Amino acid sequence: MVELNTENRQLFGEQVNDHIEKLNELMGLTSGESFGGDNIRKVCLATKLLVGSTRMLGLSEWSRTLDMLKQLLERSVVAGRSWDELLSQVVSEILETEEQAVAEILTGDVEAIDTTGSFGGLQREIDVILKEVFDADTGSDAGMKSASLSIKKNEYLDEPARGFSTMRKLMESLERVSKGFAEYIESPARGEDKFGEIEHSFGESRFLIGLVENILKRLGSSNRSFLPTVTGATVLEGVRDFFNLHSRLRGWNACLETLADEFSMEQDPASALAQVLEHCLFDTCRMHECKRDAKLEVKVTVKDEGSFLVVTCSDNGADFMCDSEVDREDAAAFYPGLLSIRTILKRWMGLLSVEPEKGNAARFRFTFPLSGRRTTYRIITASAKQFAVQARSVESITEMNDSEFIREINKQYVIRAGERIPVYRLDELAAEEIGTAGDDSQVMFVGLADERVGIMIERENQRVEGIVEQLTEGNWASLTKQCLHLGEDEFPVIDARLVLEKARYLNRLDNIEEETGSFVCMEEGGSGCNEETVPRV
Repeated sequence: MVELNTENRQLFGEQVNDHIEKLNELMGLTSGESFGGDNIRKVCLATKLLVGSTRMLGLSEWSRTLDMLKQLLERSVVAGRSWDELLSQVVSEILETEEQAVAEILTGDVEAIDTTGSFGGLQREIDVILKEVFDADTGSDAGMKSASLSIKKNEYLDEPARGFSTMRKLMESLERVSKGFAEYIESPARGEDKFGEIEHSFGESRFLIGLVENILKRLGSSNRSFLPTVTGATVLEGVRDFFNLHSRLRGWNACLETLADEFSMEQDPASALAQVLEHCLFDTCRMHECKRDAKLEVKVTVKDEGSFLVVTCSDNGADFMCDSEVDREDAAAFYPGLLSIRTILKRWMGLLSVEPEKGNAARFRFTFPLSGRRTTYRIITASAKQFAVQARSVESITEMNDSEFIREINKQYVIRAGERIPVYRLDELAAEEIGTAGDDSQVMFVGLADERVGIMIERENQRVEGIVEQLTEGNWASLTKQCLHLGEDEFPVIDARLVLEKARYLNRLDNIEEETGSFVCMEEGGSGCNEETVPRV
């Protein structure tokens, strides 16, 4: 949330006054008079700008009311509605509320604005008008009119950017991308020649967005960094578009349902999450292409677990991975997208489950972070010391008595869902840093993508949230790269990558065949010899 200082308080006040001026021009209309093209566009533009400012200031009720006003005015134009008492009453009440608000802003009392009380009733009024008056406009013709209005609005999108050519060029590039994309969808066979134009316009758009981002990074207060975020609804809407597009082009007999908690995430993990979901959906539907007579029903469920998401992709298709015991490394033979999915999840420290347990309809299940900075951790005790582990990298923690152990010469495993997972004490993984471990009563399963390792721990403590900080020094180099600071406490963060690397190294040592007679040592002061076995390392 942006804080108002002297300079931007004045700018925000001028923006509100400009919105009030445009609304007063509407109030000059007489009942039954048609909307003029110019005045309604000016009002919508001023409303859109004020929506962005109020949202940045954390005035959510004000922002939501303005969004609804803009929707009401735009739909009134599409429907050919004339100025009447209902619209006059809504605009009049918004005017009165904003005039009071701008007075409080200029006198320094922005925190005292009662946005809930002032705008709550207005939202209900606008909602009633939208539902009762525009119910008939839900058909395809209304949708076409709305699209037409959106295209017309592009005519004045450059108005707020007088002298700011970057924004104007960005909007023009995006419109060319939209137009070329629509032409290709209508006729893929004849649209191949459009790809060159789309590529150029898309590249130009991304370049211009980067320029705008650099400009925005220097705005706002000096102690606030610019952090682009994306809503979960936007991510899933893009995934649905991906699914619908390929369903149409490839002739999939499939439907997609999405069910998700409300969440927002940073731009980079949002893009990576969309890629993982697209790979999951494409692989599932591709494998079902040969069964066109049966309809494939796919469901994506997203649960918000605080700082990370748990995503499940389930369907009613054949359980290709369950029909036979397949080594996980060979799963790519069934799901080519897994090669990319694993790489992405390892980069974001996420877990992946491909083979569902018996009775579970999930084909893919994985964890994914909402942020690259703030993370939920488990604070655990192992080897009489406390450590932090990123929660999304922990599959589960179970009592040792509840697990089926297999012990071999120098190795031990836990059997989970028919798979042998290697288990180590923490002092085995970090022998140089950690002394003899205490009595372990639990096993914590840590991993990345679909690779797991069990670590014996003494007990599980609380779950906490904090910001990752680099660990520049310390005695935990073989297992940690970062440190979690909570008040005066400092917890080394066990890195799942390093744990897996160390476990693989130890497993290779365990599996090395012994070479006998390779080293002969004469004991000091003795007459005999002592033949020792030395493994290859």
